[in-house]
Amino acid sequence: MLWKLRLKRRWLVWGLSLLTSIFLLTGCTAKPYLTKDNAYSIIFYSASGTCQVYPLKLPWNSNMAVVQNLLLESSFVLADLSTATPLPIASDRTVLRADFPESRPMVLTIDRQSVKMDVKSIEIEAEGSNVGLVTINSTMTLQGIANSNLGPALTELLDMLSKIDSGKE
Repeated sequence: MLWKLRLKRRWLVWGLSLLTSIFLLTGCTAKPYLTKDNAYSIIFYSASGTCQVYPLKLPWNSNMAVVQNLLLESSFVLADLSTATPLPIASDRTVLRADFPESRPMVLTIDRQSVKMDVKSIEIEAEGSNVGLVTINSTMTLQGIANSNLGPALTELLDMLSKIDSGKE
């Protein structure tokens, strides 16, 4: 009985991955999409002013569905950007940073206009007072979709990595 449940879950994950791929390939190919091929870091800013950067290195036994979920939720934030009104940057926040090996040409929707630009890095605030705040190439700050699923997806990834490090998975 348990094996049937696991099989159904695998088919569901596979089906959702296929649907996501089809969605991205039909009309959304110009949209930025974060993939596991890039270099990622998780940055923790604390209220005391300290900053801790953790490069995201995935062990061989990582659950790729958890990783893909975080990347999908992060990509959703980038779907509709707007010029951010000057917001006070919270000192206690968590940011996901993507660094691309080479500049990637991307078409971003900014203030309902398609803008083509070369992107070397993207930072997305996942937890804090400005969830969805996006910084492109460390210079341009925009407000993305405030995705309420981004924080839980990041927490799920951190929990998975913690279990792998402790040997429980």
